[in-house]
Amino acid sequence: MKLKKLEIIEIDDILTLNNSYLSDNLNHYMRSMLFNLRIIFRHNMDDDLEDLIKFYYKLEDILTQDIKLKNEDIKKLITQITKITLNTINVYGISIIYENSAKLTDALYNELRTHTHPVAFNELVNILNNTTDENTKISIINLLKSNFTLEYQKYLARINL
Repeated sequence: MKLKKLEIIEIDDILTLNNSYLSDNLNHYMRSMLFNLRIIFRHNMDDDLEDLIKFYYKLEDILTQDIKLKNEDIKKLITQITKITLNTINVYGISIIYENSAKLTDALYNELRTHTHPVAFNELVNILNNTTDENTKISIINLLKSNFTLEYQKYLARINL
């Protein structure tokens, strides 16, 4: 499948890209990967870069369209990064993405690990707010304090305004 002429966004525009559903760390490494891929495209204009171009567009879409990634999407991205890193040969300057690939993969693993974290916190807070049983409230508060320390402190600060 041949893609149309590569149309990539301006460098200044990359700096402003942000997916509000993803961590700052993951947003940073996705933007960094876009920068690195632009360098590769600039120095390999006549080469077959189909996989890299598809990957570039995927990252750009995630950042520009504020796509909420599911666990399966994150796993697919990790697999795609691994394939690109291991299988892309004969591309001038490909080594420029190796370090960024490792950091992006690490950020994706971290996102995958913490993907359900906010949901669990929000559910516990909902139960806390809707229960009248004092023993249940104490148990939930203890869970929040021990498992969601930072989030619980932010929550307490918000309700005490």
